Amino acid sequence: SFKDWNLSALPIVDDKKGKCIGTISETDLRGMNTTRFFDLLLTVEEYMHKFHGGEVPPAITVNPDTTFETALAKILENGTHRVWICDKENHPIGVFSLSDVISQ
Repeated sequence: SFKDWNLSALPIVDDKKGKCIGTISETDLRGMNTTRFFDLLLTVEEYMHKFHGGEVPPAITVNPDTTFETALAKILENGTHRVWICDKENHPIGVFSLSDVISQ
């Protein structure tokens, strides 16, 4: 589970290109119970479309050279808790989160 690994979110990565295309978080899974058991058979993309009413929010990304200030501004501007750090091909290589800021 997310808690077992001390995670609150994972990037959604395109199978063919390995590009970061979205985020699935604990919030997206809130309300998961036995009455929604069959949702577990959906693909991540199908689940996110269902959960977000047809819209899968895009991944909020930065590159490794992004400044702390810019990364934090992106988090605040987008009302999210994290930005994915991606290489030039948009492959996820890390995450920068509000938890990183608060824990310092």
